[in-house]
Amino acid sequence: MSCNSAAMLLGAATLFIAGCAVQGHPFERASAPPNNAVIYVYRPYHYGSSLLRPAVTCGEDSARIGPGGYHAFIVPAGADQIACSIEGAESADQVEIDPHTRVYYIREEFVWAA
Repeated sequence: MSCNSAAMLLGAATLFIAGCAVQGHPFERASAPPNNAVIYVYRPYHYGSSLLRPAVTCGEDSARIGPGGYHAFIVPAGADQIACSIEGAESADQVEIDPHTRVYYIREEFVWAA
């Protein structure tokens, strides 16, 4: 195989792998009724965790967020603390928010332990 053929094959494989990357829907601002808070949980795309889709829970609502996606949780402002956590995660990652009438952003990311 010549160098040009190998380079073209490598380029085609790179395009094929990049074409398989899952991309989420473009961001759209959620409309929340007055006196509510919006909590966006977003998940950047990472190849190593692309098959994982554990449920994310904020308050009473749950959603499974794919790589490159997000979900908007709408919660009543002024309520008690809202806990956002990942179901079935090996670690007990949880974020507690005192909801006010504003917007919050939480980044969901998976890191492989050594």
